[in-house]
Amino acid sequence: MKKKTRGAARSSSVIDKMRVRFTWICMGMVSMVIAAVLAALLVSTYRSNFRNCQRTLEMALNSQTREPMMGPGQEGQDRPEDNNSPFIPVVVVTVDSQGQITDTDAQNAVISDDTLNKAVSSSFGSNKMSGKLASLHLIYEKKEMEDQSTRIAFISSSNLTQPVRSLLISAALIIIPVLIILYVVCHFLASIAVKPVQRSYERQKQFTADASHELKTPLSVIMANNQIMMHHLDEAVKSQQQWLLSTRDEGERMKKLINDMLFLAKEDADKMPLVPVRDNLSNLVQSSVLTFEPVAFEGGMSIESSVQDDCFAVYDVDMIKQLIHILLDNALKYGEKGTSINVRLSSSKNKKGKEMLSFSVTNFGKLISAQDLPHIFERFYRADPSRTSSGKSSGFGLGLSIAKSIADQNHGTLTCTSSQKEGTTFTFTIARN
Repeated sequence: MKKKTRGAARSSSVIDKMRVRFTWICMGMVSMVIAAVLAALLVSTYRSNFRNCQRTLEMALNSQTREPMMGPGQEGQDRPEDNNSPFIPVVVVTVDSQGQITDTDAQNAVISDDTLNKAVSSSFGSNKMSGKLASLHLIYEKKEMEDQSTRIAFISSSNLTQPVRSLLISAALIIIPVLIILYVVCHFLASIAVKPVQRSYERQKQFTADASHELKTPLSVIMANNQIMMHHLDEAVKSQQQWLLSTRDEGERMKKLINDMLFLAKEDADKMPLVPVRDNLSNLVQSSVLTFEPVAFEGGMSIESSVQDDCFAVYDVDMIKQLIHILLDNALKYGEKGTSINVRLSSSKNKKGKEMLSFSVTNFGKLISAQDLPHIFERFYRADPSRTSSGKSSGFGLGLSIAKSIADQNHGTLTCTSSQKEGTTFTFTIARN
């Protein structure tokens, strides 16, 4: 019980890690897109503000009045008469050739004399006509006048950075809730995405457990037989025949199980070679029925067949032969003594008007319950929960799974019905050619 618990916990841990990884990958990809869009928006806003500040400085330098300097986008327009119009505060100073301030026009701008003197000194002595005074948090632009004087306009650098900062704060207030919602959505989608992986993982784990269980029985019998013979080394081989035959039978069972598992492993890995040819299914069914008639006779049953002639189709001959043998063997294995196994092969058109071949095998015995029907093609599944290997019903529960795999690979279908009146019928359908 502890082993199952640990195994289940280990499986859950692997799936949970995959789900978390998928969630964070999705979150990371979307976050990168959001970050790229936000960065582009911030850069665009910064550049736009920079251009607006430059235009404001130029307007201020070109203005000969002492009216308030209008903000970006107001150039070329009549200044409104109301005082509520938006503008960027500008300080314009006029400096003579000696660097002395001769005039100051501070429209709606608050700046100390000390700061203004430092700003004028730094900008006037610079070779650049415009630039930033980082230590004073100012942006300036100069213009040389005809009278040898120089006009310098200053605005606060906060006019350049504040809109970007405000946009960043607003974006954060929006993005954080969006990321939380996105995480929930990604986690939900991850849960859906890993479900096939989880089913595959559980299927593989169950397959391994069932295979180990099936191999355990014949190995135990073989080891027990050898142990018995080890205690009778002085006896003749003939007297040990019972244990030798038992060992041989269990060895054959192991060989069959390993071959079946190898077939399914190849099918899972898409390494099963398929050689489709146009063949007469009628002849294949008739020859298979002849092969199983002695087996039916020994089991106290008979086989009644109704096979339509010249039913040609394209399929892998060896695979379809194996499918037919599996269905016949299964019917004889679970049919009641004294009953007949009905084998039918006929041609008919489906709803789309396409001609199809239908091969069916029906037996009368223990019915398959409605609860078991959806699972009969699962690996190692048997309606009887006991896993004994005695009697005519011995098997591993792999035959029908292999038959279903063969039907799928040959572009056919395999279905099953079971009722008291009609018995248990397996039907293989394939397109006629």
